[in-house]
Amino acid sequence: MTTARSPAGKPPHRLKRLSVLGVVAAASGCPRSGLALRSLPPVKGGSARSGVCGVPLHALRTGVEIPLLDLIDRTSEDGGDDERRSGADAAASEQAPPRFVVPLPSSDLPDQLATPFLYGMQMDTPLHKTILEEAISMAEAAAIESPSLPLSALPRPFYGHLVWKDAESPSLVGAIGCTAEILVNAPTAELLGGGIPGIGGAIEDEMARLEKAFSESPGGEDPAGAPPSERKDNDDNLTPASNTLLCRGGWRFVVREVVRSIPFPVAIVDEIGDDADEGDSDMFSAVGGFENDDENDDENDDDDGLGGMETPELIHQTMRNVQALLSQRLEDAAQKTKLGPLEKSILEAQGGGKETLRLAAIEMAHAEEMSAVWQVFQSSLVDDIEPHQRREAVAIMAAELADLSNAVRREILLTRDSEERLRIVLGELREVVGMARARKLASSITDESDESEKDLKVGKPQLPPWARQIRKGTRIEYFWNEEWEWCPGVVVDDPVTIGDEMLLTIRFDDGEEHKLPLSGDDKLRWRPQQG
Repeated sequence: MTTARSPAGKPPHRLKRLSVLGVVAAASGCPRSGLALRSLPPVKGGSARSGVCGVPLHALRTGVEIPLLDLIDRTSEDGGDDERRSGADAAASEQAPPRFVVPLPSSDLPDQLATPFLYGMQMDTPLHKTILEEAISMAEAAAIESPSLPLSALPRPFYGHLVWKDAESPSLVGAIGCTAEILVNAPTAELLGGGIPGIGGAIEDEMARLEKAFSESPGGEDPAGAPPSERKDNDDNLTPASNTLLCRGGWRFVVREVVRSIPFPVAIVDEIGDDADEGDSDMFSAVGGFENDDENDDENDDDDGLGGMETPELIHQTMRNVQALLSQRLEDAAQKTKLGPLEKSILEAQGGGKETLRLAAIEMAHAEEMSAVWQVFQSSLVDDIEPHQRREAVAIMAAELADLSNAVRREILLTRDSEERLRIVLGELREVVGMARARKLASSITDESDESEKDLKVGKPQLPPWARQIRKGTRIEYFWNEEWEWCPGVVVDDPVTIGDEMLLTIRFDDGEEHKLPLSGDDKLRWRPQQG
C-alpha cells in the first residue's frame, strides 16, 4: 500500500495523540457570554456570498492589523517544544501531543459546526502572553472607536498563526498563516477551577456531570461534584504561571505590510482564498448514518488512484472515510465506558480509577460531539453552495475531524487548489482509517486466540512480559495494517523507555526503518518473531 506522496512501501506510521480538544468539547455548553461563537460581520463595503448551511460568506478581508505568532522555526511536526532535544528527550517529544495546534479556517461555518475548530493551548511564555494581550487590546480599542455598532458586529480579538515565510528574506511580507479568534485567555487554574464567572464553573460542572455518569458504583463516593478546592487531582497544568488559550480557527491570510517587529511582529494582512474552478458543478449525495463499510471498502486501499479521481469521487471517498473513522472512535469510546460494578470497584481500590473514568467520559463526550457535527455537516451539503466552496468545506472539515498533524495542516493551508487539497486529506484519511482497522483486527485476533485465558481487564494496560527482554538485535514482528499484516524486522538501537512505553527503532526486512511505540495500549500489534 502506497500513498500519493510517500515513496516508501508502507504508509508512514502516525503516533496517536490525545488532543486537549476533548476538554474543550466537553465544555462546549458554556454560556454564550464566555464561549460565544458568532458569524463574522460583512466587511464594510464588501458583498456577501452564499455559504455553507445558508451562512453568508463575505468578501475577502483586506487591511486587517493583527499580531503574529511566529513558530515556524521553533516547532517540529508534532513535538511542539521550543528547543531541540536529543536522546530520550527527543524520543519523548516525538510521542507528545503538539504544544501548539495549527488552526484551520472556520469563519465561514455556522456555530453548530464550530466545535471541531476550537483549540485549547498552553500559552506560558511571557512573549506569547503579551501577543494575546495585544490582540485583545486592539479589539477593545477598535470597539471604543465604534460605540454605535451592535454587539454581534463588534471587533473581536484575532492573532495570526504563521505557517510559512520566505527563509531567504528577513521580512515577513508574503508570509502565510491562519488567524485564530481568542475566546478565552486566562490562567489555567481559574479556567478549570471555576474562577471565571460563567466559564470556569460551567466547565467544572460539565466535567462533574460526565464523571458521575460513568463512575457511580458501590466502590465508594465520587468526589467529582465536590468544590474545586476539595478536589485532589494532581494536574501539572494548574500552576500559577500556566495560562490557557481557547480559540477558534479564523481565515487564511498573507502578510501585506509589517507595522512593527519588536517585541513581536504586528502586520497588515489580507485574506486569501482558493483559485476556484467554476467548471465543477456536479452535485453529489451526502452519506447518511454511521454504517460499517469494512466489507465494501476495499477501494479505500487503492491510493494509486487518487491522482486520477474526479472531484465528485474525491468528495465521496473523503466522506466515507470520515464516517468510518468517527464510527470506529465512537465504538472505541463506548467500549471504554462499559464497566460493570465489579470492574469499577477494582478500579476504585487500585487508586487512579476516577482518573481513568474521567478520561473515558471525556473521550466519549468528544466522540459523540464530533459525530453530531458530522451529521449536521452532511445535511448541509444539499444546500445551494458553490462547487469550490463545497470542495474546501469537505476537505477542511475532514482534516479537523481526523485530527491531522500540524505538518498536514500547514500543507492544507498552503494549497490553493481545492481539488489537490482533497487529495491530500483523502490520502491522510486512508492512512488513519487503515491504522484504526489494523488495531481492531489485531485485537480481534488476540481475543479469539484463547477465550479461557481471559482475565478481568481493569486499569491501565501493561507491557507484555517478553517486552522487557527486547535488546538491540532482537527479531520482532509488527502488525502494520490489513494489507501488510505481520511485518518482521530487527531492533537496530537499544530501546528507549519513557514511562510505561518503549520506543523501538525497527528495520523491517524490506529495508524500511521506523521508530514505533510499544505500550500497553498498543501491545496487540507486537509479537516475538514466529518460526
